Amino acid sequence: MQELNALLDRLGPEAAVLIGLMMVAVAALWARDIVREKLFRDLLRENTKAQTEAAAAKLEMATRLSEVLQELLLLRQLMMCARNRGNGEGD
Repeated sequence: MQELNALLDRLGPEAAVLIGLMMVAVAALWARDIVREKLFRDLLRENTKAQTEAAAAKLEMATRLSEVLQELLLLRQLMMCARNRGNGEGD
């Protein structure tokens, strides 16, 4: 852990923020895949048309939510980079 802290100190705050954002993005993708897998299994188990349509709608909603989360993470990353450039740290 001390080695990781030393590395982050050498890389600077912008790199630490980007690493943190990447970790959040990976966690979001991992969570999305788990939810999608569960919903897909539910879709396969359901046998009526109405239940299948409801499960498909849930799957679509989970996919869209994941896309929005990824867009927000990218926007946050861009904002952090722009702010750091404005502070003279991006050069």
